[in-house]
Amino acid sequence: AACPDFASAEYTAARLVFISDDVTEVDAVSILQKAWTANDLIERTRRQRQEAEEAAMASAEAAVEAQRRIDEQAVQEAQEAADADDVLQEDKKKNRAKYANIPMHDPPTVRAEIISPYAQRKLERGFYVELSYFTKEGLKAARKAAGHAEDEAMLPIIDSVSGAMSWVPAAAKRESFSFKDDEELSWEEFTIAAPRML
Repeated sequence: AACPDFASAEYTAARLVFISDDVTEVDAVSILQKAWTANDLIERTRRQRQEAEEAAMASAEAAVEAQRRIDEQAVQEAQEAADADDVLQEDKKKNRAKYANIPMHDPPTVRAEIISPYAQRKLERGFYVELSYFTKEGLKAARKAAGHAEDEAMLPIIDSVSGAMSWVPAAAKRESFSFKDDEELSWEEFTIAAPRML
């Protein structure tokens, strides 16, 4: 702001306060100008300090608000990640086969040996299966039976003499192999069958 004209008639009363035997009117104008300049400097300094404090406070509040938003976002992202992990764990429990580990091996070089369906069902039910089903003869018989009807299925048979048709279980029509008890297996048959059973 510009310094007022203290020599004007508007400031006559202010000048009269300072005029005395030692202070002339010109000196009073000079005193008023110096006093105004000093007060203006003090006021300007106070305003600058206040503006700086307000700017610092606004900056600090903005920093606190920014940090609060960052923290909220981090909490939200952590919650979303935890929720996604919970959903994944629940899905893994429901669909174990979907998330089963698949080891990376070379493809097999030999054909897998398939045991007879009868022995397979007994194993699945947790019953004891004789080792004879895992010998060379047992696996050979299983290969012959592969693709045949299930044991419970009924197959038609025509009597060659009378020409009459009758129905028999598929298990009765199927060729059987020479079944042996475990005690009757040779040592060679046992050493082949036991690892295959496992």
